[in-house]
Amino acid sequence: MYLKIVITGSRRFSLLANEAMSNLKIPEWVQLEVNEQPIESLLEEDELKLEQIQFEPATIIISGEQSAKNLEKKLNMIVVPVKINENDVLVSLTKNAPEKHIAIINYRARFESIDYISNQLNLNISQYSFQSLKGIREVFDGIKRKNINKIIGGSYACEIADAYGIESEFLYSEGSLREAIKTAVKFLEIYRNEMEQAALFKTVASVNKSGIISINGLHQITSINKIGEELFGLSKEIILGKSIEEWIDKKHLVHVVDGQQPIIFKVNNLTFAATLSPVYVASEKFGAILVVDDVKEIQKKELNIRSRINKSTFKAQYHFTEIIGSSKNIELVKKTAKKFSRVMDPILIQGESGTGKELFAQSIHNASDRCENSFVAINCAAIPENLLDSELFGYEEGAFTGAKKGGKKGLFELAHKGTIFLDEIDSVPLHLQSKLLRVLQEREIMRIGGNEVIPIDIRIISATNKDLMETVQDNKFREDLYYRISVLQLVIPPLRERKEDIEEIAKKSFSKLEESVSLLTRPVLELLQKYPFPGNIRELENVLARFKVFCTDEKLNESTIHSFMIQALSPGRNKSFNHKSPLTENLNLKEHEHLLIESALLKHNGRKDLAAKDLGISRATLWRKLNDE
Repeated sequence: MYLKIVITGSRRFSLLANEAMSNLKIPEWVQLEVNEQPIESLLEEDELKLEQIQFEPATIIISGEQSAKNLEKKLNMIVVPVKINENDVLVSLTKNAPEKHIAIINYRARFESIDYISNQLNLNISQYSFQSLKGIREVFDGIKRKNINKIIGGSYACEIADAYGIESEFLYSEGSLREAIKTAVKFLEIYRNEMEQAALFKTVASVNKSGIISINGLHQITSINKIGEELFGLSKEIILGKSIEEWIDKKHLVHVVDGQQPIIFKVNNLTFAATLSPVYVASEKFGAILVVDDVKEIQKKELNIRSRINKSTFKAQYHFTEIIGSSKNIELVKKTAKKFSRVMDPILIQGESGTGKELFAQSIHNASDRCENSFVAINCAAIPENLLDSELFGYEEGAFTGAKKGGKKGLFELAHKGTIFLDEIDSVPLHLQSKLLRVLQEREIMRIGGNEVIPIDIRIISATNKDLMETVQDNKFREDLYYRISVLQLVIPPLRERKEDIEEIAKKSFSKLEESVSLLTRPVLELLQKYPFPGNIRELENVLARFKVFCTDEKLNESTIHSFMIQALSPGRNKSFNHKSPLTENLNLKEHEHLLIESALLKHNGRKDLAAKDLGISRATLWRKLNDE
């Protein structure tokens, strides 16, 4: 829709308007129209008839000074009067005086400045005004008797002058009409900006997925969008005019500023959260806008945002189908783990290093109802004790020296609606164990330096490679926390207790390199099955990786393949291999004993007392065998 300016007046006024428009640059979005009307219809208040003009809402009318007053009363629209420029009148007078006797005829008005100048300069100028169209002829009869040569007047005066044979000059100038048009354009610019703002607000309110409510200074609802009606289950007719204080306590409306604190309220037993933003005009508050959301929808949005942010960082990659092995032991564990995935109770996974505890944790998560949400894993032993607290629970800005601006979410917050995996939970210090216990009991956390309780919904899966009950008896782990995290227990067998799976794991590892499959000869597989693998599957994968490297670019036969496998099994040995010697000659009792001792020491990080206990020999015997090397 074009915004319109209509210039209405007599024929002489219309001609002047066309001249003014030709020398004026008008914005493209403004439609300019000249409408000629009989002067009688513009000036006579009791006979105002403008049937020919179709005035639209976004129209500004321009007319002569006196007719503009009349039009504004009758039409109740913005009417811009064309002001009579007294300077233009004076210029015209000085051109003609003193040779001519000039009369200025105006409708219901006189120019005092011209009377003053005429007296001072002794000019032959007379001024006349008429109160009605009928009275103008009496004015002209008097002018005729005085032998006045010329008149300056409006449209109607000029028309009568022609009938009396008196020279006339139009009272309005092209410049004054251009100024009126510029004024009208400014009005339309303001109107257009208001229309744009209103349209923008209407669009935002209609497409917004939140309820938008406006209230006045008395807290009465003045508008509500469609979403707001749907949220409350109430029609606009019922809501408009209602006091928002029926739902929201007045103190919240008075003290909440610019949506800094959400307002929680209920309508028809449904819980909503709203942010309130006061609306000011010229520093005076006259109302407010409330943005309303269903609390459940907010939680869904939050979950969606969290999952999208954490999509790559906190995503479980593994499934039960990727756990290799078909032995009776591992199949039983997988079956139990699948049962655990259907419930939300805490799980404690126990197993030696390298058995695949996190692989099982991720598989349980991906088989659960939380599979679309975050899986957050943390190795409690890998983080220094002084940092573990802030990593788990997060912190507020300024909580300690070096704290990040804006604070930081902890891993429990990041795992909201998902699963958190606490590997090597036995490494958590005692003072943090009490906080961890509270999380399990209350399902809420508090950031370091914060004073706000944050509710969380998570599933906790813990893992350890130790006998956690022994740690409890040594007073290094809280007994109450142990029972909390071990509602469900999953024990993963070491590789030496499911040796029949070694062949399947090895072939799976070598399947990516077709030329390497032939390296897994039967004697090599038997050798792998005889080795105890204290590092379990992780060690097996390392051995296979070393074996591939040793065999690369070598001329291979059965003897060299066996030798390279022995070297891969025990890369730390200084003894060189005789590639031509049969395998059975190299793998004698003493060598096998050495491998077992080395594996036990590796498992217990060099602690000889624990290694001796694992091997079933005394510490003195272990020392003797090591010295015999």
